Amino acid sequence: MSRTILILIATPLLLIIAAALLIPLFLDKEALLAMASKTLEEETGAVLVVDGDANLSIFPKIAVGLSEVGLTLPGEAETRVRLDSLDIGLQLMPLFSGRAEISELIVDGLKMTVISPPEQPALDTSALGDEELDALYDERRKALKAAGQAAGSEAVVALPLALNVARLSVSNSTLNLVSADKKETTQLEIVQLEATGLNLDGEPIPVSLNLKVSTGEEGAPVDITLNGTVQLEADKQLLTLNDLAVEVLGALAQPVNAKASGEVNLARQAADLQIQLALGGGDVTGKGQLRYASFETPQIDATLHFNKFDPALFALAGPAAATSKEPVAEAATSGDEVLPLTAIRAIDTRAELSIDEVNLSGHIVSDVQLKLRAVDGIVKLYPFTGTLHGGQLKADTTFNAQYNPAKFISEGELSGLSIAQALEAMESQPIMTGNTDLQWKLNSKGSTSNQLIEAMNGPIDLLTSEVVLKSMSVEKMLCEAVALANQKSITETLESITRFDNISVQLKMSQGKLLMKPLRAELPHVKLTGQGNIDILKQDFSVTFKGRLSPDLGELDPACEVNQRLTAIAWPVKCKGKLSGAPADWCGVDAEKIIQDLATEEVKGQVVKKASKFLDKFLKK
Repeated sequence: MSRTILILIATPLLLIIAAALLIPLFLDKEALLAMASKTLEEETGAVLVVDGDANLSIFPKIAVGLSEVGLTLPGEAETRVRLDSLDIGLQLMPLFSGRAEISELIVDGLKMTVISPPEQPALDTSALGDEELDALYDERRKALKAAGQAAGSEAVVALPLALNVARLSVSNSTLNLVSADKKETTQLEIVQLEATGLNLDGEPIPVSLNLKVSTGEEGAPVDITLNGTVQLEADKQLLTLNDLAVEVLGALAQPVNAKASGEVNLARQAADLQIQLALGGGDVTGKGQLRYASFETPQIDATLHFNKFDPALFALAGPAAATSKEPVAEAATSGDEVLPLTAIRAIDTRAELSIDEVNLSGHIVSDVQLKLRAVDGIVKLYPFTGTLHGGQLKADTTFNAQYNPAKFISEGELSGLSIAQALEAMESQPIMTGNTDLQWKLNSKGSTSNQLIEAMNGPIDLLTSEVVLKSMSVEKMLCEAVALANQKSITETLESITRFDNISVQLKMSQGKLLMKPLRAELPHVKLTGQGNIDILKQDFSVTFKGRLSPDLGELDPACEVNQRLTAIAWPVKCKGKLSGAPADWCGVDAEKIIQDLATEEVKGQVVKKASKFLDKFLKK
């Protein structure tokens, strides 16, 4: 007899025997439900209560279908869950021995509300003294060390789920997280969760999740999609992520995509990950290594590379962000808001960043290399290097919020900056061209942005080359004043631009102003020395020059010919206005006063000359 014929005869016989063994179970749904409930409680700790119907099906699978189900979940705080329906798929063979082993869980309409425990009052460190802050840092380090030792001594961390299930499916379900005062609610809507091959033995578990998060405020919810494979080894307390992909829509103005691979030590609460990031549909990408360790210092240690960084892309989403393709503008601030010192003092991070292009309010810094260390309120950037508007930038900056008030220190240099590129980035008129070198050493202190600006002080040295100022000619103004003194008319067409041979200025920050003293500028026919200031917050300036004329000023026009008496005068040039204003309105020469002074000096000279002649005649007598 062939093997095929034996199978054909044996199969019906086995089905008849199986049916005979299972009939008592089919007739006693309560017995089968009790078996499934007992298994669920033994493997998960969850207690099952059914208020609705219980149905049994044997095709295409053996399953128990339940409606109006209640679950009480284990944990420090008892949590109750309601479900519209729960389908429990059962494995066939264990039923022959009177056991129910779950092969499938299908959940629909899960509803759960979790009320958060009362929050501890937020610690405000902005008014603490130095000794109090030192005690805070010391206590934090001790707590971190103790927590790390405790975590390291635990052989196994108990898991709330110890379940082998071939398939888990959750849909149309809602989790409400309610604050202790019941004033704030965060709603998590599980559109669909699928996981197959759930196990704790390190075997791959494919997972997919679609989650929507809303806070009750107006606007579209945040949409989170997750796909990938995980492996969980219970004996090692190790979770492995294999190319776990996450997409987030609605949290920022632009979509966020991330992919992570690596290991998570559940006992140590530490993760070593290789990550890839993409924002704005791939316009901004990044990749690198990230370690997070709850009980170590630094808690975050990252080495990352980005193709670009633009703070506008990290703006929080508004109501229309989910459908808008344009970046959402950041909320306007006055600058008088207190800096988040408590949050800064809680950061413990080390990072090495390389960024191809950084956009700082329109100012593009390329080839950025940056090291960062933040701990106990001290944030150091050492160094920050890159290329800004054609110039080479190198700066060391420290924001020291370890004590109150916070302190700011920055020292660096920028060589070969293109003035035209800088003005274009500021969306200003192309009023000036040329190059400039900067060196600075600044410091400040304060608790708000405006206080830091107003208290900023320190030297800034500036030296320019090949500078041309458009729409205004200092030499033309002085030539016109000389022509007026000479009582002549200008016949040549003079350029309405100023060509500087060089400009040098020593600046000093003081009380929110850039003090310019001394300020020197050399033109082909004029030398200027002066002083002035720029108000950083108001963006206006005031400068007073004294001009010394060159004897060859007359080369511009015969009417501008100067003699010794004109070259001996310090010609006053006063400039003031808004930095965003028109250069033609900035500066002026008080020619009438110059002429009056010249006339007065000439009269005095004639009087002295006549008196001298009279005195000579008197003495010769």
